[in-house]
Amino acid sequence: MRNQQHLYVGTYTRLAPHLETANGSGIHLYTLDLDTGALSCSSEPLIIENPSYLCIDQVRQRLFAVSEIEQHETGGISAYQIDLNSGELSYINSQQANGSAACYLSIDATGSTALLANYVTGNVCAYPVAEDGSLSPASAIVQHWGSGPNQERQEAAHAHSIVLSPDNKYAFAADLGSDQIFSYRLQCETQPLQKLASVQLQVGSGPRHLVFHPNGKFAFLISELISQVTLLSYDAANGELTVLQTINTVPQDYRGVNYPGDLHLSPDGKFLYGSNRGHDSIVIYAFDQQQQQLNLIGFQSSGGKFPRGFTIAASGRYLLVANQNSDNIVSFKRDAKNGTLARVDEIFAPTPVCLKLLNLD
Repeated sequence: MRNQQHLYVGTYTRLAPHLETANGSGIHLYTLDLDTGALSCSSEPLIIENPSYLCIDQVRQRLFAVSEIEQHETGGISAYQIDLNSGELSYINSQQANGSAACYLSIDATGSTALLANYVTGNVCAYPVAEDGSLSPASAIVQHWGSGPNQERQEAAHAHSIVLSPDNKYAFAADLGSDQIFSYRLQCETQPLQKLASVQLQVGSGPRHLVFHPNGKFAFLISELISQVTLLSYDAANGELTVLQTINTVPQDYRGVNYPGDLHLSPDGKFLYGSNRGHDSIVIYAFDQQQQQLNLIGFQSSGGKFPRGFTIAASGRYLLVANQNSDNIVSFKRDAKNGTLARVDEIFAPTPVCLKLLNLD
């Protein structure tokens, strides 16, 4: 096998009011050349409805996908076995989402629990994962409450992501509708999701995605409704988050519509990247740990329209962006010293929204 990585692409397959197009067929498989950054299509797509978010477990042998559908009886979470050589996926089983418009999922470090966020109904769920990768029915369903000033987007709670702390003891759910981050103690064998507290964020901000720094002392949040990133300190002893700084994701003089989408750190934790849907760019920050501060470096055109999800190779060498409304994925070479991006390649992909690389190292 050449020096390549499998790239899984979640796509929209069903039109909805918030979508411009839905040209995908399911989970599409591509290949990233680690020597050149070139992208290529590997096989026919695996058919599944609206797999808008994907997650690969820690042992890198299984892939989990949501089906983002507003009908409770059809939306859900599915598990697949990965063929490490070909990248092909074999269906294991599925479970209902227990909510509407599943939009995000995480797998804990032990591989024994899957966590799911349902956007429309504003709830989060925990699912036991067996040794063979099969999902059991939800062992916990927790409802969020609250609202915000934006009556079109914040009339109720809308859970938009749920992520694990670096030590795998806590889970944190960013809720766009209530402007809060809800924290949970993760106890896989007793109470899967024990609700602890919440962090109240700027009113009307619409928190979306949260990521932790590799050192376990900081976290970063991207907010969809005000185009900002928030830096938070993290106390691992009690699972507490504290706001340290907020910074814009678009230029100060930008007056167009914009909805930040995804957020990722470079593997060394020195640079933070966010996608801007509207400004159609990737914002780049340098992170100063000593000063506990993000510093804006600049903006890189995403090479398409409405950049949704993106991913960074484990080596840190490449950053790949899914441009939802222009049907393309763009590959960028990343400068490890200054964090900047240089366009390398582009490939057609139908309504791509989520990118996950399978790291075989």
